[in-house]
Amino acid sequence: MNGEISELRRRLRDDPRSLVFVRLAEALRKEGERAQALSVIRSGLRHHPDLPTARVVLARIHLEAGARQLALAILEEVAAADPENVAAGTMLAGLLVEDGRLREARALLDHLKLTAGQDAVVQSLILLATPEQKRLHGDPDDPFDTPRWADRLAGHGDYPRATRAWQRIFQANPRDRRARGRLVELSRALDGLGDGGSDIVAPGAFRHAIPGAGEAVAALLDDHAAAPPPEGSSALAAWARHFWTS
Repeated sequence: MNGEISELRRRLRDDPRSLVFVRLAEALRKEGERAQALSVIRSGLRHHPDLPTARVVLARIHLEAGARQLALAILEEVAAADPENVAAGTMLAGLLVEDGRLREARALLDHLKLTAGQDAVVQSLILLATPEQKRLHGDPDDPFDTPRWADRLAGHGDYPRATRAWQRIFQANPRDRRARGRLVELSRALDGLGDGGSDIVAPGAFRHAIPGAGEAVAALLDDHAAAPPPEGSSALAAWARHFWTS
């Protein structure tokens, strides 16, 4: 690496406007020479202020130095000016995912798919930025429609929210037998969701569960791609429609 850096320095001395300053700054950064890398990239940007590759390296240097917001601002500018820049786009998308800005990250990644759809980094970031995939592949401790979180809601008597969480888990993976079983169990503990379905149901409410609710849920799960249940005036019909559309 030192030989490469020496050669790049020589070439830059011979031609101060040469684009090799980007490679030199990146090589210095990888060697841990952050101050030198920053000096080289800033000097080069005086001659090439809008060069995307140079600005991406500058963002990396700032990020490693702890200046996260500055790095984010640089990457947003590069991505806006050069939407097909995979290096800037993936780096920016990663930061957006970390900040929980999943909608913005996914919009950026959807565009990158057109030019770099097979890129492994792009594919992995799409998984992280997609809520459905996050439920299946995310951190087990992440309370985002995971079985652990859904069961915690049920344990606190919040059967409506627990049911909706398990429903989304089931829709993401219809072959998950645990999700199917939990939905049937929860349906027996619900005292109707037609009115005030977002309220926490007190423990013990299962004693007043609507008769046949478990069977209705099982039937819906058997054909989860079917049309919603028909209109009806019974409490069970109202509950089934709410379950289906919530």
